[in-house]
Amino acid sequence: MLQTASVDRRPALSVHRGRDGHGSVDARRHILEHVSEQAAPRITVTLPDGRTVEGRLHRRRQGPDGRWLYLVVIEVPAGAVAAVDGENYGAVPTVREVPEVRYVIETLPPIGEKRRLELHVATCWSLPDRTSTRITAVEDAGLARAALRFDDTVACEVCRPEP
Repeated sequence: MLQTASVDRRPALSVHRGRDGHGSVDARRHILEHVSEQAAPRITVTLPDGRTVEGRLHRRRQGPDGRWLYLVVIEVPAGAVAAVDGENYGAVPTVREVPEVRYVIETLPPIGEKRRLELHVATCWSLPDRTSTRITAVEDAGLARAALRFDDTVACEVCRPEP
């Protein structure tokens, strides 16, 4: 018989108070490390220039004066941030998301001087059988359609891609 148990998934947290009475940087890092395992609720943040961005709310704290402060994480393009001298970023988790590839082009052996390319659906079962050729991902359906307009590119007769 299968038994189930209720598990408390909230992180254990002890906040060390600094001289200013706020949680120390180490405690804040501890919070962020643990919330990354959970889905923090979404929140809208208004930037100083009036634009709004979506972020994730990781903690809220009411100060002694009654005002609320929120610890929010937002994602920004890499070009909008700069490294701080002396900081070590080696331990920062890095995620590389690979776009879903729907189409690929296989480079076939040339016939004489003419190169040959074949467009496939990325999951085409005939691709693994040809290990001596080069396979290139096609970024989107528009580029796949454009590739088929060239004389040297044909659609695979097995998967019959229709971008």
